[in-house]
Amino acid sequence: MALALQKMDSREISALQNYSRIEKIGEGTYGVVYKGIDKRSGKMVAMKKIRLENEDEGVPATAIREISLLRELTHPNIVGLEEIILEENRLYLIFEFLHMDLKKYIDTIPDSELMDKTLQKSYLYQILQAICFCHQRRVLHRDLKPQNLLVDKNGAIKLADFGLARAIGIPIRAYTHEIVTLWYRAPEVLLGATRYSMGVDIWSIGCIAAEMATKAPLFQGDSEIDQIFRIFRIMSTPTEDIWHGVTQLPDFKMSFPQWKEDGLRKILDTYMDPEGIKILRDMLIYDPAQRISAKKLLKNPYFDDVDRKKLPAGDYDGTLVIPPRHYFCLNVLKLEEIISDESNVCLSFEFLCIDPRKTTQKYFPATMACNVYYLNSYLYCHLRTILHRDMEPQNILLTAYGIIRI
Repeated sequence: MALALQKMDSREISALQNYSRIEKIGEGTYGVVYKGIDKRSGKMVAMKKIRLENEDEGVPATAIREISLLRELTHPNIVGLEEIILEENRLYLIFEFLHMDLKKYIDTIPDSELMDKTLQKSYLYQILQAICFCHQRRVLHRDLKPQNLLVDKNGAIKLADFGLARAIGIPIRAYTHEIVTLWYRAPEVLLGATRYSMGVDIWSIGCIAAEMATKAPLFQGDSEIDQIFRIFRIMSTPTEDIWHGVTQLPDFKMSFPQWKEDGLRKILDTYMDPEGIKILRDMLIYDPAQRISAKKLLKNPYFDDVDRKKLPAGDYDGTLVIPPRHYFCLNVLKLEEIISDESNVCLSFEFLCIDPRKTTQKYFPATMACNVYYLNSYLYCHLRTILHRDMEPQNILLTAYGIIRI
């Protein structure tokens, strides 16, 4: 995978000398983040240096995932990956620079003050816009926390650090439960579920929303079991009546203490209005199958007073207005139009009715043109790091002029 990454990017990377490191601003398991400057433009950037200490393992899987996903996730509320630099055994990811993360911003607010309620709601809406965009593309972030949300001086907030993110399939596969910083981890993950979906991100956002309101994490556990009990103390211990299947999760114990009182409103009453608490409660529903989606949240009347004109993504509310990436290639079937309503999306393609299997004698091997067309379609996709994954005769079409399209 490391070799493939190097070949893929060697044509487009520029020398590291184009950037100058200013200071270290963060450090994690897989590398160090520096504040830097692009010498060519004078623009500030964030330089994420990935550790490549073990040459046998190559580029860490987290870096490969982050690169591949960020190339597809272009959104005003997702931090932009501007350049990839791979030289010898050094890998740098160059990101747009934002001056502060949400955690640091909350820490700058004086003890006697709270975050402005209008800004709270704007930040929450923007976070939901970004995560809805990800979820529509079947991508889970899996590590949402204030430290991974970057803010600028103009009221924008952006998702960052997609190292633990991953694209999901249908049906949802079994995944590791080592995701998300403990305080923002969903209960299904804490209880050992290996199959989960978008709800893990929604739970994290609910915790972040509460923290913006109170300036303190909602559930501050110091171990997995302590985190579980802190959630149960505030939300009550879940039962089969409110969360079907909870008792079957690997780490659920019938001997767990039975807290009955729901104390969420008591904690939030002085910080949030009833509508805000209702939104938060919808995000913190125990049963992930019943937990509200980002798209439904974006359409909730609670956000009607958010000034969309001031938001980077405007009035994006989850409706499919940004089409999937188009592939303009002679040998890829053309997507003509996208038609969508509240619950359906229709993709309109050009029509080809000729099956190559029925015209083998006419076109193969009399001319090599079709073979070239066929290989060109593969090359076009692979250069864009795309696998077709269903290449069979039924998915290979032929025009009346002998041009193959996949």
